Amino acid sequence: MVKRRVFDDEKHIHFVTFSCYRRRKYLAPDQAKRIVIGHLGSKLSKRDGLCLGFFIMPDHVHALVWVPEKRQLSPFMNEWKEQSSHALKQSSPDCSSIGVRSTRGNSVILCRALLALSCQPLAASQPRS
Repeated sequence: MVKRRVFDDEKHIHFVTFSCYRRRKYLAPDQAKRIVIGHLGSKLSKRDGLCLGFFIMPDHVHALVWVPEKRQLSPFMNEWKEQSSHALKQSSPDCSSIGVRSTRGNSVILCRALLALSCQPLAASQPRS
């Protein structure tokens, strides 16, 4: 079995991915997307972190996040997934069996290099009038 490696000992931007339980499409409704992104924002603001971009698919989420303290990415991800999951369960009776799992058994898939990206959150980008 491959030992899980987490690169959280330096202050890099991290590419994270997580999926819904059994790859079910719990994140397809707009309300579900708003819940996940709302919890992302509140968890990052609590830690003075940043989100450089995100993409929500019906059964999984990708995000570029940065947290200022070392060894805080895993606790951040655990809180984000847990609280989003609870909020989704409360928002819809059809989601009573909802849960999130980590992709390929890892809590996070990380990018070690600093990324020079000018990303905007895709789900939140609206043309300004």
